Amino acid sequence: MANINVYQYRVPGQPEINLRGLQPRYGTRPAIERIGHIPLLDTVLELDERLLNADGFTVPEYLTYRIHLKRSHGYAGRTAPDGPLADARLQVMAGDYDARLTMREFDPASGVTSCLRIVDANQRAGGDLWVRLDDEPELARFPDLAPTAALVINGRRLTDPDEVDMRR
Repeated sequence: MANINVYQYRVPGQPEINLRGLQPRYGTRPAIERIGHIPLLDTVLELDERLLNADGFTVPEYLTYRIHLKRSHGYAGRTAPDGPLADARLQVMAGDYDARLTMREFDPASGVTSCLRIVDANQRAGGDLWVRLDDEPELARFPDLAPTAALVINGRRLTDPDEVDMRR
């Protein structure tokens, strides 16, 4: 797949960059201009086009964080909707994991919700756990975390598009 230049952006007349916690939002220059915002040309990032949505903006999963959970049972997450423990609520055990911000539909009546997908955190059956950000107040502004949070971020990187299952 092709690499595309993307940029952070701002609303005309406002100096702040469009941030989601500390995870900046990027878009292609035409996409940003189409919504009346200004691309910040000194923030250029070369990104695989598979990490962009149909509108030309980054999907939440474009960054992967390396996290360390200080203690077990700090957070509970949902398993995949299919598989041996379909949509079970399990505790995340202490350890080191990759994690990505994402969106997932837990209940059709409430629609999609923001969550943190913790890769390979399902100790019972393997696979990932999705922690709803609205269930965990200290994660609401992830990756901006309080020092008392049950996890710490040890780094971040651009996600390899092959790591992301865009169907979930």
